[in-house]
Amino acid sequence: MATIPWHDLKGERAESFISIMILREYPDGRRRRPIQGDGGIDVIVPVSDNPRKYDIYQIKSFFPKLESGHMGKIKKSAEKLLETIERTDIEVEKWHLVVPIDPSEGDESWLESLFEDTSIAVYWKGWTYLEGMAAKYRDVVDVYVENGQERLLKMIENAMSTASLKRIPNRASVSLDQAYDMALPLFEQLNADDPQYFYNVSFLNGPPDWSTVPDSVAMSQFIGKASGPTMRIDVHPKYLLALEDRPIESSISFAVPDSEPELQKAVEDFRTYGEDVTIPAQYASGTFTDPLSGETETYESLEVRIWSEERKKPARIRLIAADQTGRRLASTFFMVDRLSGGPSGKGLKATMVSDSGMIRIVHWVKSVGDGLYSGTFNFEVDFSRPRLAVRVRDELKFLRQLCVPNKMVLAHEFTGPFVDLAVLEDVPAPVVAEWMVRYADSLYDLQDFANVPLEMGEPADHYDDHLKAVKHGIAVAGLLRGGKMVMTGTPELIAYMPDVDAQSIVDRVAETGSLYIRTQFQQRVANGVVTFPSALHKAEGITARVDSASDGRQFAVLSGVEGPAVMTVELEDEA
Repeated sequence: MATIPWHDLKGERAESFISIMILREYPDGRRRRPIQGDGGIDVIVPVSDNPRKYDIYQIKSFFPKLESGHMGKIKKSAEKLLETIERTDIEVEKWHLVVPIDPSEGDESWLESLFEDTSIAVYWKGWTYLEGMAAKYRDVVDVYVENGQERLLKMIENAMSTASLKRIPNRASVSLDQAYDMALPLFEQLNADDPQYFYNVSFLNGPPDWSTVPDSVAMSQFIGKASGPTMRIDVHPKYLLALEDRPIESSISFAVPDSEPELQKAVEDFRTYGEDVTIPAQYASGTFTDPLSGETETYESLEVRIWSEERKKPARIRLIAADQTGRRLASTFFMVDRLSGGPSGKGLKATMVSDSGMIRIVHWVKSVGDGLYSGTFNFEVDFSRPRLAVRVRDELKFLRQLCVPNKMVLAHEFTGPFVDLAVLEDVPAPVVAEWMVRYADSLYDLQDFANVPLEMGEPADHYDDHLKAVKHGIAVAGLLRGGKMVMTGTPELIAYMPDVDAQSIVDRVAETGSLYIRTQFQQRVANGVVTFPSALHKAEGITARVDSASDGRQFAVLSGVEGPAVMTVELEDEA
């Protein structure tokens, strides 16, 4: 017998309900709401063993049977997904259609045909699957299907008021540890009934210690005296987007006079970008609303400190330097290790660090109305220590193009590029020299032949020596691209082979004027040694003579050899 009245759940309400059950099942998942340009994705779940691979859950609320119009919408979603994959770097392992209709055999075959030319595995998650999920997540059903929101809020208010002794008769005679014993079963019931949050309640003999609050909490609250003991309530989200689905909100009022322009700007930056701000006690007063219980208290003055926590799981994005037509010139990856937005909802501030740590960008984006945004940014480039060439090559190419008349573009992994993230009016010229890009390119190409990871050194120390090393590295890499290193003057090459008489080598040269020589080219480049694959070539127009070493060994001295610098030599009878 059905437990969910699918007939009564329509459109966004049904899709939100289904998405929350999937997010509870996969807490690291993210939701993409069904708006134009969403890439045909509703819930995206990262595959644990590959940070660039995802499982996709496409949610539809069709019921009780699949109509031809429904099939057209499903096909369109699949096409959008394939378009998204084509223009981004994401890999999709599995695609799930989630809809409260069990498929026929023909339905499943049709669905698989939408992805027949791909490696994506396709699954139909129907009525049976969703009923099983509903049985597993009864708390989600209660709040989002059976209208249990008001009951849940009363449970939260009762638990918080009990913990703070506000709803306990004769509370003057009740100790904090007794209140803890009374509140604990209320929070245990909340943990079973709250679809978004888990409440961890503990009793501490000492004073509040904010340094011990874990990063995973949505909020923490200490109840008790400053000297202790205290009761601590940590509220943990049950899935990544819990705070989006049910924000924990509070309110407080303050006024900053015109005589404090710097503080006014700090407050405005907080409202727009979520910047850290401290309001002195003389400017903050009014009512404070407890974000859990909903109860309010009045204060005549209190210092207010608001700050953003750094993200412990940074998001990875690609930034592109593009020309005025949008053509990609260079790109590289950044980690967004801090992201904040103000309560006005009109701005974002992001701090981004490149993979090597060489580039740090702080970017502010603000809405200016009519769907338009303005962006400003500043960036720092750190050349203070050696960095691996394979990691900084793309970053240097990106920096080289990050100037007028180009622009910076964010390539979001799911929705493609947002053009004009930042127009580079304040950057009139490249911030890195072209030779740095060429050197990074050269070391990148030579890395496969090097004995250690090659590093770009610090250019500020011994600058002339550094430039010589750069020119040498670029020249050596040129050999890989069809270039030649010609030996000047009249070079002499010593050939010694224990099993070959030196005079026979001289005789052969005298007879033919040539020899086949196997060369092994080695050069010290940057912090390592580059060894090219051995090559066999014919040396012509040479002369030879016999000479002797101090220990009596004889060897052949070859003159007039041109070609790659030779470190070790073997003579060959034929090529």
